[in-house]
Amino acid sequence: MYRTILFDLDGTLTDSSEGITKSIRYAFEHFGIEVTSLEELRVYIGPPLRTEFMKRLGVDEERSAQLYAKFRERYTVTGWKENRPYPGIPETLARLKEAGYRLAVATSKPESTARRVLEYFDLTQYFDVICGAGADGKDGEKWQIVSRALKEMDAEGTKKAQAVMVGDRDLDILGGRKNGIDAIGLNIGFGSRRELEEAGAVYVAESAEELADYLLSGA
Repeated sequence: MYRTILFDLDGTLTDSSEGITKSIRYAFEHFGIEVTSLEELRVYIGPPLRTEFMKRLGVDEERSAQLYAKFRERYTVTGWKENRPYPGIPETLARLKEAGYRLAVATSKPESTARRVLEYFDLTQYFDVICGAGADGKDGEKWQIVSRALKEMDAEGTKKAQAVMVGDRDLDILGGRKNGIDAIGLNIGFGSRRELEEAGAVYVAESAEELADYLLSGA
């Protein structure tokens, strides 16, 4: 039975697509990178952006850092507010907290921004621990964040069997599995059921309510 639940943020707790894609477009246009639509930029949401810029654009680490800095220029002022909790998320967190579950956030987003977003939407109250990347976007691989969150939640050793990672992308599932814990897919964000299942999710929920019901059933 799970007692400690780690949640991804973007695509799991909140729909951050507008702010992130508009801020990526802002960075790309500054460096002369053509953007046809915001929709095409959704593939960048989830993984660490600096890594994705190098992977998808073929740029070196220096240019990736420049792109990330320009992204942050808009995102930290405007983009982070272009966001909203998914339907049922506040209610789901409240149900789990009331039932005695210990909750954490494990996100590749810079931790300072994650805290600001959660506070803005009055979600901080539900979490015992909030873990994210450094301000420069480094040390933001999901498995690293999950590892730190487990340590801060004192969910190591035999307690690991009672911990689970919840997310919308394959990296969330793989990040949990690499740390020796189960992972559940929440298919309301930027991934797909197939992506989550192929990554090894033990269960895939199609809504926040379904997720809560599954966990509260004694999973």
